[in-house]
Formats: sequence, C-alpha cells, structure tokens
Amino acid sequence: MFEAEGWCEEADGKHRLTSTGEHTLERYEELAETIEQVLEKAPWFQRLSPIRTDIPVRALADAELYVSSPHSPGIVLATALKLCDPRLDNFRVLTSIFNPTLFSAYDKLLKLGLKGEAIVDSSLYERLHEEEMEYFLDDSNYGNFQIFSLEEPLTLGIGIYDGKQIAIGAYNDTGEGEHIAMILSSNEAVVKWGEDLYDYYRKRARDPTEIKA
Repeated sequence: MFEAEGWCEEADGKHRLTSTGEHTLERYEELAETIEQVLEKAPWFQRLSPIRTDIPVRALADAELYVSSPHSPGIVLATALKLCDPRLDNFRVLTSIFNPTLFSAYDKLLKLGLKGEAIVDSSLYERLHEEEMEYFLDDSNYGNFQIFSLEEPLTLGIGIYDGKQIAIGAYNDTGEGEHIAMILSSNEAVVKWGEDLYDYYRKRARDPTEIKA
C-alpha cells in the first residue's frame, strides 16, 4: 500500500520513504499531537465556544490545565489568586464571573499603579449593580488602569500577564459558571491567540459611564 501511494520505494532490497512519504509522516505526527492535546485538554475544549476554530492546538502541549469540580471548587480561583503578583507591570483581563475575592486582590495592585485594562461582560456588569458593588467598575481611583464593559454575556475569561503568560478560562452555561476549566500557558503562539481573542472583544467594549445602570 505504501508503494502504491508513493510513500516509499525499494532500492537494493530495502524500502525507504519518499519525499511524499516523509511529508505524510510529518502530517500524521502533527495529527497525533493534535488529537493528544484535544483529549488531554478536553474539559477546556468542551466549555469553549465552538466558533473558536483557530486555536493553536499543538502549542497547548506545555499548558497547565485546571478544572474546578464539586470536590475541588476553588482550584481555578486559587490559581488565579497566585497569578495576582505585585511584580506584574501590565495586566489585561476579560471576565464574566462574579468573584469579589479576586476583584479585591487586584484592586490593591491597581491602587499601587498596576498598568492595564479590564473588560466585564454584560452579566457581570448587571451582577455588580445588583450586589451594590458597582464601585468595581469605577477606574477613577487607578492612575494607569481602564475598565470597559461588553454589551453581551460571555462564558469566558482571559488574563494576560505582561504579555508573556496567559490564562484562559471557560465554563458552561449550566451551573452558573461554578465549574470552570482554565489553561495557563507561556507559549508564544497560545499567548498570541489569546491576545487576538481579547482584542476582538476589546474593540466591542465601551466605557461603563456610557451605559445606564
């Protein structure tokens, strides 16, 4: 079959791959690596929007996966809190989950001068007002940080740390976002993909002061 497909040829009683065969083998190895990552990161892929088809899947090989569950509900939050590092110089975040603990932790860094911006989706925007915590939408106390609001609900979160590391979390609509799958990566291709996704929503976001409470 290999000979029939032109993948190998016989010479001096031995078979060797042709250039077409080597190319086919490379494509097969890439496919195997892709399938491996899809299976390994399945909880994350299952929660991610199906419209995201441009993910650099093989680049996820060195990404860490964190998945919350009824047995470990705080694992993603704990990881996110560890990333709240006073040594950060620039931080960009897109968030759709109500988490006062995490908000308070970053509030302290922002008041110390952390640079960057945040985007909150419409569901979080409404929740903050319902809980009378809309002060988290006020960036006037921060000298180098801006907050924007998105007019659509998401089941996604993105944290970009100094443009070198990225955390991307996703959750299902059911369960009110209680169970989250998050990847953490410093891979250049993954960071670039996440930044492009963040920029897509950034272009659609508005200043909260332009939106009626």
